[in-house]
Amino acid sequence: MTTRDLILERGQELLLDAGLRALTTNAVAARARISKKTLYKHFAAKDEMVEAIVLSLVESELGMWDRILDADTPPMQRVQDSLRFVADAMPRLQQLLFGQVESFAPSLWRTIDARRIRRLRRLKGLMKELQDEGQIRPDVDADRWLLLLMTVTRHALHPKALSATEFTFPAMVETVIQLFYEALLTEKGRANASCEAHRRGAVDRLTRWVISHPVWVIAAAVGLTALFATVLPRLEIEVDFKGFLSSSDPAVLALERAEDRYGAQEILIVVVETQDTVFTIATLAKLYELERAIEALSGVDEVLGPTTAQIIIADGNLLRVTEAAETPPEDEAEIAALRQRLSESARLRDVVVSEAGDAAAILVRLEPDAERMDLAATIEALAAAERGPEEIHVAGLPSMHRAMAGSMFRDIRVLVPAVIAIVVAVLLISFRSLRVLAASLPIVLMSVVWALAAMVVAGQPFTPFALALPVMTIAIGIADAIHILNRFREERTREPDLRLAVFKTMRAMRAPVVMTSLTTAAGFLSIMSSLIEAQRMFGAFVALAVLVAMVLSLTFLPAVLVLAPPPLRAKRAEERFGRFLAACGRGIYRARYVLLALGVGAAALFVLAIPRIRVETIPQSFLGEGHSAVLAMDAVDRHFGGSLQLAVEIDTGRGDGLKDPELLHLMDEIAGRLESIDGVSRAVSLADLVRELNFVLHDNDPAYDVIPDDAQTVSQLLRVFEFRGGDLGQMATSSFASGEVTARIGLKSTGDLAGVQREVQGMLAGVATGDALEQVDVMRAFISLFEKMPRSQALSLLTSAVAAALIVAVLMRSIAAGIVCIVPLLFTVLASFGVMGYAGLPLDIATLRVASMAIGVGIDYAIHFTERHRRELASGRSSKEALEETLRTEGKAISYNALAVGLGFAVFFASSFRALANVGMLVSLTMFVSAVASFTIVPGLLVLWRRQITQR
Repeated sequence: MTTRDLILERGQELLLDAGLRALTTNAVAARARISKKTLYKHFAAKDEMVEAIVLSLVESELGMWDRILDADTPPMQRVQDSLRFVADAMPRLQQLLFGQVESFAPSLWRTIDARRIRRLRRLKGLMKELQDEGQIRPDVDADRWLLLLMTVTRHALHPKALSATEFTFPAMVETVIQLFYEALLTEKGRANASCEAHRRGAVDRLTRWVISHPVWVIAAAVGLTALFATVLPRLEIEVDFKGFLSSSDPAVLALERAEDRYGAQEILIVVVETQDTVFTIATLAKLYELERAIEALSGVDEVLGPTTAQIIIADGNLLRVTEAAETPPEDEAEIAALRQRLSESARLRDVVVSEAGDAAAILVRLEPDAERMDLAATIEALAAAERGPEEIHVAGLPSMHRAMAGSMFRDIRVLVPAVIAIVVAVLLISFRSLRVLAASLPIVLMSVVWALAAMVVAGQPFTPFALALPVMTIAIGIADAIHILNRFREERTREPDLRLAVFKTMRAMRAPVVMTSLTTAAGFLSIMSSLIEAQRMFGAFVALAVLVAMVLSLTFLPAVLVLAPPPLRAKRAEERFGRFLAACGRGIYRARYVLLALGVGAAALFVLAIPRIRVETIPQSFLGEGHSAVLAMDAVDRHFGGSLQLAVEIDTGRGDGLKDPELLHLMDEIAGRLESIDGVSRAVSLADLVRELNFVLHDNDPAYDVIPDDAQTVSQLLRVFEFRGGDLGQMATSSFASGEVTARIGLKSTGDLAGVQREVQGMLAGVATGDALEQVDVMRAFISLFEKMPRSQALSLLTSAVAAALIVAVLMRSIAAGIVCIVPLLFTVLASFGVMGYAGLPLDIATLRVASMAIGVGIDYAIHFTERHRRELASGRSSKEALEETLRTEGKAISYNALAVGLGFAVFFASSFRALANVGMLVSLTMFVSAVASFTIVPGLLVLWRRQITQR
């Protein structure tokens, strides 16, 4: 903004605040915070300054009328909008300005009146056009009708006249329009005008009701929030990755079927690490006590450890099944005997004691209906009590889920207050008013409560996906309030009547607030196209929170502004910031095509990095390598081949089917093939049990370490094993119709797991058998998630981009406007993908949402910028002037908005989950890129398509 523009703007404020007599050089210079010498450099005399200030104010107001008259809309709508403008703006100008100018500066008044009359003649021309079309009565004389209207608006709507009545200004405006306009129309005219008039009138009536009943509005919002808060204690936590998939997913169905037949497929593994060996009296005594303490817990189905493992020994010509150590070993001889028993069993070798002997594992299988996280917590407490000098870890998905739940609670306690503090700081820096907090902060807090309450009502659990919901809602939902408050400050400086200033603010901000909220909601609703169920629910409830924030911004916020209006006069620092942005606008205008070219080049660089992005679904990618649960799984991987179970089911469909020696040889073959796959180890099946039974029964003769050739011998061996108390576990069902070949695999990268999965499937396809073979493990569920993520990302991106562009195009009534708003967002999406590719960040269950969020949230800046720029163009400004003014005014709100959202998401850096820290970094970057793109790429497009943009 130039110094001359600053003088004119501050002079207008002084004129409206104190009248024409207050326009002295001293007062204007003081208001503009410049010296009189500087003022006289631009205006040689006081009269020249006064004339310039008055004319600039008049043209500013009448420019809005020009925009209405020039709009590419039907004549009926332009007449409606013109009459509303006349009833709204002209009384204030006539009473506060024109009467004084007419008395003290007649020549200036004649100039102003001539300009006003030109607009009235254009309005009369529109009325004549409507008369010719049969929409206005032919017996109406337009000149007399307009004179009567101007007289009524000049006198009946005078603030002093209204102050003596109970009528509000907006209500009187509506009455004037109704009496003086609807009486003109024919039946045809009423039919054409009713739809638009009804829509606008209904929204205006709602706004006026809110302004007239602020206490009721606030009480209703707070009361409903308090009611919804009562159901929040019923919100359930869900961290099982299996639950992220649809219940109809084949991988989930296979896993659930296996759990029904063999028990839980997820196990807890307690790893006891020593510096030397676990085969000491003290360590074995500790293992003995720990195994039996775990075995005694309700919900534990089976415990397999160095002392509780079932050992098969020969008792004459009979077999006996006993625990590996019925009492703790008390001397070296007993220790040596235990060590030998464990090493001779093919089922237990390197399973409960590591090959090096420096670690022991206690495998805990839980009952299918057990409270897994509660049991994991209890077992972790038992392990912690026995820790030292041995290092003890508790691993497995139940333990990981419990750790994730604890981290979620910790993140909520830390991140939500942090983002609230950031939003408070941004609001205070931007508006320097505590009343702003009272007006805006409750909006986002209530939105969070409403969304979480909706989750409870819908029966949806709180998953790691939903962990980001409160932070996102607070960071995103504050945007509408920031833009409304910024506009209110503008209106308040021009309009002394508080309620009228609030009304004008809400009328001006309705469209952009609705557009930005709908596009943001569309961005999150696009996640509903995801193939991951928990992802879909996250998108739905964040979208709901955004829409709740929109409704509260359009109702609760104006109600608070009426009761406790903040002192929103701009501070000197804000004025300097506005002038800086306007100066940037001049530079951006000159370099607009260069900036467009640079944007295309940068987008090309980002595209080159996209092939580098890898997909990850394993929990480590979400938790991070340093998480306690991940460290525990690393210990299992290090000593026992992995904490993840790989399971292949053989279903014969007939009783005792697995007792067929050919089937047992097939199971043996499958186990061997599994172990030949890189990363897979310790494959065990019913065949190993039968071989061990045969071996022990024949006095450990190596010649009998084989599967018997006849089914009757196999059946007798298994019958003796069960009779002696042996437990088949996952090896077979009680009817021996089906069983599993299980193996261990470490949780490596998803790409490695996918490679293992392909080899397993290829191996199963190559097995010649008439029986059903199927993989029924958790790894298959991980890979199913892995395969769905790229498609989910593509569907979400396409859906959100198309939905956002359509919403903007429809509400702005311009396809070009929709394209302009979406182009910088596509650039932003490419930037986020490019950063992921160059930085090596994975596409996981958290970062999967970033691109759709970028479109849904970042498009707000482009919408606000485009809408304000169109208004400035319509008021008669050149493209350069419109860009400068847009940056000076709306640019500040966009900057504050980007700062609040960017810093709000930055709190994820403190998350316990590495994936959410990555999301925080990417979204913060996205908000910065979106704002910069709106300031650089959008102006070039607006200049290129000025005609298409301004037409409606």
